[in-house]
Amino acid sequence: MEVGGKKSWPKANIVLGGIVFLILAIPTFILGVYYYRNANDDLTKQLFSRREIVASLSASAIKIKLDRLVEIAELYASQDDIRNRVAAKDWGGATNSVILDLSNRVEFYDFFVDRILLIDVEGVVRDAFPRLYGGIGQKDVAFDEWAAPILENRQKSFVSNVHKRIATPRVSVVEVLSPITKNSRIVGAVALQIPVNEFSDFGKDVEVGSNGFAYFVDHLGHIVSHPKYSSDGPVVDFSGVPSVQKLMRGEEGVEILYNQLEREERISAYQTVPVYGWGVVAVEPTKDAFETRDGILHNILLLIAVIFLVDLMIAILISKSLAGRQKRE
Repeated sequence: MEVGGKKSWPKANIVLGGIVFLILAIPTFILGVYYYRNANDDLTKQLFSRREIVASLSASAIKIKLDRLVEIAELYASQDDIRNRVAAKDWGGATNSVILDLSNRVEFYDFFVDRILLIDVEGVVRDAFPRLYGGIGQKDVAFDEWAAPILENRQKSFVSNVHKRIATPRVSVVEVLSPITKNSRIVGAVALQIPVNEFSDFGKDVEVGSNGFAYFVDHLGHIVSHPKYSSDGPVVDFSGVPSVQKLMRGEEGVEILYNQLEREERISAYQTVPVYGWGVVAVEPTKDAFETRDGILHNILLLIAVIFLVDLMIAILISKSLAGRQKRE
């Protein structure tokens, strides 16, 4: 058929071509959606699983370190010479025993420990090694935290939240405490002070993508270690961050969350540190985390588009073939 000197396909052939295209395209569409959704789900689950493993391993590493520090505090508190001298209020002599143990016995040493305090049952710091400027004769900053667990509940140890110490240099620290007893009576406590920057290597060693990182919080949601915050600065409160709020409720998991403090959407994997109530959050911006996944999904869409184009060409060829056959007939 010709219209105005130009060839034109009969409407029947156009309709037939459309039907052929739909017959070919509908299975392509269904399979394309199926494989796209499966690939999206599988790649996302793999990504989430890797982040969850990273957070879990980091939490385990922190626990092992805290276990070691608790062990050292309990060792000091159990030494007979230290117990006898503290019971007699010979604080200087008790400190000398601490120094002797530290100098001669490897099991009492850990490079995380910056200062060792001897504290009475009123919470007053009576002596320390090294005897830095400030703090001696003053109430321990963490006393209100550990008074009930140590003095009333008679816990064998206690790990404090992050706080600024009184002694110079005034860095942020955590304390690991153990009660000193004599004849079943608590006569004082030994406390190990650990600057929080000592925990920073745990975050540096965590592989969370090119722009990801891990940080640690105490059970109040205060930053123990974070690559963007120094231990020399103020104590940073992250209790308003969604992943930290979940940790404070004892929850664990991985999901996409928005950090309103840093104004960024991230994949956040959060795990509690068993026993101590601390938490680990491994984060990565979603645009970086999903870059590889989105590239794969983009290629799948391109493949689907190519198949649709092939379907269209096949439908056109079939229509032309039928049109030529009709013309010959």
